[in-house]
Amino acid sequence: DDPAVELFDKISSDFPHAGHDRERILIEGDVASVETLKGIKDTHENIDDDLFVARRVDGTTKVYSIYTLIRQAVKLNSSLMREFNMDADLIPKTDEDVRRLFDYLYDSEIYGGQTRTLLYREGRDYRATVIQVEVDPMISRRGDFSENLRILSRELNQDISYYGDANAIATGPLLITLSITDSLTKSQLSSTMLSFILAFMVLVIVYRRFGLSFFAMLPVTLSMVWILGTMYFIGISLNVLTITVTSLTIGIGIDYAIHTIERYRISLSRVKDARKAMMETLSHTGVALLISALSTAMGFSVLVFAPTPPQAQFGMMIAMTICYSLLITLTLLPLALIRLKLSGGD
Repeated sequence: DDPAVELFDKISSDFPHAGHDRERILIEGDVASVETLKGIKDTHENIDDDLFVARRVDGTTKVYSIYTLIRQAVKLNSSLMREFNMDADLIPKTDEDVRRLFDYLYDSEIYGGQTRTLLYREGRDYRATVIQVEVDPMISRRGDFSENLRILSRELNQDISYYGDANAIATGPLLITLSITDSLTKSQLSSTMLSFILAFMVLVIVYRRFGLSFFAMLPVTLSMVWILGTMYFIGISLNVLTITVTSLTIGIGIDYAIHTIERYRISLSRVKDARKAMMETLSHTGVALLISALSTAMGFSVLVFAPTPPQAQFGMMIAMTICYSLLITLTLLPLALIRLKLSGGD
């Protein structure tokens, strides 16, 4: 039910011949007006300096609209300027002239097919039009993809001009991707915190000790901090896959901690010495955890060879998360547990 998705579905329905490889500025309302056509012309000019719009060999932007089609038609038949009362900018002087021009293009055998991809007619009224903006493929290969999408979205929204009584909005597959990713990012913190709190509450109920429950969450907490820091320093942005890493960190890291703590408690109840109990724990459970973690990490590492970057990044991040959780469980957690025993008993 995302509004951006619904909007894109509406465009696909109203303009059935339009491709899905371009971003669009949708203009809705009575678009058969001089002000709307002038606004479209101004938008073309505004887009000229956009960073991620594809360009032809001569440097002109790959932008398509009903105004583009009018220019093509006049280039092939200059008498159209006189017939539809156009000025030097190829804008008819009255709304009625604009409507007649749209009718001519819409019903033309030559231009009809192209017109239907750019102009939506309902009965005899023209209710919507689109400006199609082809995006430079380098947007996903140059710098941070998410930041590039934000720049693209910001520039396209700034390019929107005044269209009279019609309203405009920028949309398209890349902008929808940005909208979804931003929504997931906003919900990530709350969902992760909720999972963290629930896991901690369960541990408190089971162990009945606040300190022991806190140390059980230690691998989870540090692993999340480390993996997010790693993503930042190596330049991996949050996407629909990598954004789930923190949630998976809780599920993976807490298992290792619980196995270690439970084995330690059993050993401690028998030998009554914290250090000896921990040595016994690491010599038995530690080996099992090491084998389990490495096999799981290697399984996820296979995704590094995936053809799509998000999948490869996801596999690499999960493998690193598992290694971080294991490292903390086998190093910091034992020290914390021994310290807990020395300071207050079990």
